[in-house]
Amino acid sequence: MIFGSCIFDAGKFVVWDSRTGEIILDLEGHGGPVYKCKLFPSGIVILSGGADGSCRIWSAESGICPVMLKGHTMAVNDLCIIDKGRNVVSVSRDGCAKLWDVGESKCLDNIVEGLGPLNCCTLTTTDDVIHVENPREVETGNKLLIIGCENGTLATYHVAKREQVICKQIDSACNSVIVVNNTIIVGCSDGKVVCHAMMRQLRREARPVPRWQLCITPCPSS
Repeated sequence: MIFGSCIFDAGKFVVWDSRTGEIILDLEGHGGPVYKCKLFPSGIVILSGGADGSCRIWSAESGICPVMLKGHTMAVNDLCIIDKGRNVVSVSRDGCAKLWDVGESKCLDNIVEGLGPLNCCTLTTTDDVIHVENPREVETGNKLLIIGCENGTLATYHVAKREQVICKQIDSACNSVIVVNNTIIVGCSDGKVVCHAMMRQLRREARPVPRWQLCITPCPSS
């Protein structure tokens, strides 16, 4: 069965059958609006984050929430699942991007601190691969975390190194971000889409990119 999740502002969300539109489960537990949810690669487990500052992991089949990740002091705005999902990343208005160990329900480290409220994030890969000794941190050695901030900062961090690789200032708040064909695409609060080309060779060297290819296209703000 194919599942999708639909977010509501009442502090809960539902699981529905995308083929029929039928609501299967009504998930409750967050103490406020749910801002983001994502399916694990298995397709039957959901990761959610919201205004209460927590991340929760749910069974899309039973509605049970066996795992709650607590540590943020403000709302969780976006989430990333690393590979099969033994680790996940959350970004929050408290200015932190946290790396979580799902199996032990604890924060392994802060990848990002001190950039102000974080609105969005996505993951991509890098040729700068390192070995990670912590057995609880899985498949982070070649991962880059790209974050967009309320103050317009767009930054990329090597997840395993906990180091900033790229930083760029945009004219307005970054509300959404994805990577397509080595291009970072950012949706901004002023209704524009900003595209930044990631130079593969410079990514491998893991140092700040000295130049950016920039394309700005007006679009309706969401």
